[in-house]
Amino acid sequence: MRFVYLSFFTLLASACSSLPPAENTGAAAAANEIAPIEITSDPYWMGVWARAASIDGFSYRWGGDQWDMAGASNVDPGRCIPRDPNGCPNCDHEGEWGADCSGFLSKAWGVPEGNTDTTVHNYHFNAPLFNKDRSGLWHTVGWDEILPGDALVNKNHVMLYEQGEVSSNDWYTYECIGCVYGCKHNHKTRAVDRSKWHVIRLDTH
Repeated sequence: MRFVYLSFFTLLASACSSLPPAENTGAAAAANEIAPIEITSDPYWMGVWARAASIDGFSYRWGGDQWDMAGASNVDPGRCIPRDPNGCPNCDHEGEWGADCSGFLSKAWGVPEGNTDTTVHNYHFNAPLFNKDRSGLWHTVGWDEILPGDALVNKNHVMLYEQGEVSSNDWYTYECIGCVYGCKHNHKTRAVDRSKWHVIRLDTH
């Protein structure tokens, strides 16, 4: 069975880009306002969600994929410093930790196999690579099939889907979305433009 009802914070206790897209308009919801969702009971997927939840609050780092699973409130989360209004890749970074959208998803998903140590730089896939199916790693699924743990992707950005109806103004993701926003558990308040995005799913999990 892939999913059971748990909160992220129960899960953490037990388990312990690209340019920002125009569709991203929400702010991270307070932890106590997020209802429990269907989360896997499988050890692999418990690891995915633990890594994803721990990214919240870290800085955006172009080409980065490193953060401390102790959480951003327990370490220096890093700082992204844009050099011009367009932001990254015209940006600098201070601090040890930070990730971009694809570096985050690679580590959260653990692709390629074994790429799960969030403290080690092991960058493999940028957003354009996630935008195309890769045999043995991930494949496209229909919008009506979307499940927690799938990813939404376009040519510039990728984000891990958590819960909610993507055709509404009330759904949630984990993502790293540029210098201003950083990495966060994000509440989306605009429906996704399905002409610009598609859904991908891991092949083996």
